[in-house]
Amino acid sequence: MLSAAAQIACLGLLLRASSAPAWIVSIDDAGHGTDAASAVIMDPSGDVVAAGYTHSPNPGGDFDGFVVKLSGSTGAEIWRHVFPGGAISAVKADARGDVIAGGSYQGAAVFRLLGTTGTEMWRYVLPEAGGSMNAVALDAGGDVIAVGATSSHLPALNHSFVAVRLAGTDGSERWRRQLPPSQVYPFDGASAVTVDLNGDVDVAGRTLRSRSANCTHPSEEFTILKLAGLTGQILWRRAIRGNACGASGGAGNTVALDHAGNVVAAGFTVNTGTGSTFTVVKVAAATGRELWRKTVLGTAPNGRAHALAIDRYGDVIAAGSVGNAGRGQDFTVVKLAGSTGVRRWRRIVLGKTRYAHPGTAVAVRASALALDTAGDVIAVGGLRNGESVGSTDFAVMKIARASGRVLWRRLFSGAPTGESAASAVAISPVGDVVAAGFVENLGSSFDFTVIHLAVAAEEPAP
Repeated sequence: MLSAAAQIACLGLLLRASSAPAWIVSIDDAGHGTDAASAVIMDPSGDVVAAGYTHSPNPGGDFDGFVVKLSGSTGAEIWRHVFPGGAISAVKADARGDVIAGGSYQGAAVFRLLGTTGTEMWRYVLPEAGGSMNAVALDAGGDVIAVGATSSHLPALNHSFVAVRLAGTDGSERWRRQLPPSQVYPFDGASAVTVDLNGDVDVAGRTLRSRSANCTHPSEEFTILKLAGLTGQILWRRAIRGNACGASGGAGNTVALDHAGNVVAAGFTVNTGTGSTFTVVKVAAATGRELWRKTVLGTAPNGRAHALAIDRYGDVIAAGSVGNAGRGQDFTVVKLAGSTGVRRWRRIVLGKTRYAHPGTAVAVRASALALDTAGDVIAVGGLRNGESVGSTDFAVMKIARASGRVLWRRLFSGAPTGESAASAVAISPVGDVVAAGFVENLGSSFDFTVIHLAVAAEEPAP
């Protein structure tokens, strides 16, 4: 059952929803600190598993990692598991419904939890004191692939790109691939992972950029690697560079495979005049050779891609933000032809106000997407609501696959001038939508929030 505080938070949130969802769970820690969901999935039985962090009650502890399982039909809590002093970034469910969670816990860590009770079955923690596992995947044999960043001992703040393969049964390490830290900028790390039909591993992230004619000092760059599934050996490595150079020179934030096994990744590159630029790239499965690249621009600098998916026809849908004059960052979704990268449509979605207040929060963006059985796009993130500086709504919307038209949109918020946003989304077998993130509520600060929408009952967007 939810705590009394969580039930009150739910009531406050429901009063400010644009339409009534099937259920909402909003979890507030005892100290009313900052709580947020970073990931959400549906398990094989249709129940919901959400993960992220809650404010820690322990002295000296900033946050605790948090995983909760909720009834898919009612939202009732089935179990929860807390990792003191940590945070959970990613979750997957295996065929039995057991939960694989990746994040930080005294270092980059992976856990396996029993699906029925949440009991910890095993844990794997890298020996370095810092870092996090940012993404997890399962191979065909049930082994776990986890990727992220781990800190080096000297200098202590630098992080390195790391990938591991763990035995699904007991978490023992089969291989570990770690790239040398940059020694200059503490940003190296892997952000996303997928496994191809051969069992090889494709990873996107950021690594140190070598010096070149237009970049005479070290910086970070958008990087894709393919690793041999059996050994972790690097089969190829591809740098995706813009034409400008800076300390934050680019990053790969998400990765997927097309029907031929080619790798599609999205993130940002840095380019003259546009700064950080929303970038999608496709590279060849066998060699990593770049097949096409598409940058998505607004009318002002700065944009980034945060999520992508491949539809049944091989086309690419990517989501993130672009900069526009007078508005700052805007929630953006694009569809690209899978064979060429040519844009089929672009949808910029505005919130309740068209204009940005000075200091508008970075939550204004599309953070995650999923495709329903018809190929329509469910996109989630944050939209500015205009009620105060930086105030945003938790946003969920459905976008037509063929035209990019918004079919419906739902906005949720708590405190009138608060900041709310969705970070993750999953779709049930019957097409219902579950979104997770955070909502700022009166009296309880930021609350870990999961919202279930019965899509059959949704009406067209106003």
